[in-house]
Amino acid sequence: IDYMKKTNKKLPLLREPIGITVVKIGDALIVDPIPEEEKIIEARLTITVTKDNTVCALQKGGETPLTIEDIDKMVSVLEEVLEG
Repeated sequence: IDYMKKTNKKLPLLREPIGITVVKIGDALIVDPIPEEEKIIEARLTITVTKDNTVCALQKGGETPLTIEDIDKMVSVLEEVLEG
C-alpha cells in the first residue's frame, strides 16, 4: 500500500456507528444538548458505538477536564439511553 498515493477506493464500512454526546454543566449530565445548553457546557464527551454497543470512538470537548469518575458516569448515562 502506498499511503502517499491518492485513489478512488473507498474504505469498507463494516459496522455503522452512532454517536451520542453527553455534556457536563455543573453537576448535571445532559444527553444531546440543545444549542442554548451547548453555549454553557463545561465539558463534552461524544461516545460512538456500533450496533452491538461496542464503543469505537470517544471525543472530549470543552475547557473543563473530566475525571475518571465523570467519564464513568457519562458512559453509564449512555448505557441507560441505549437500553431505553
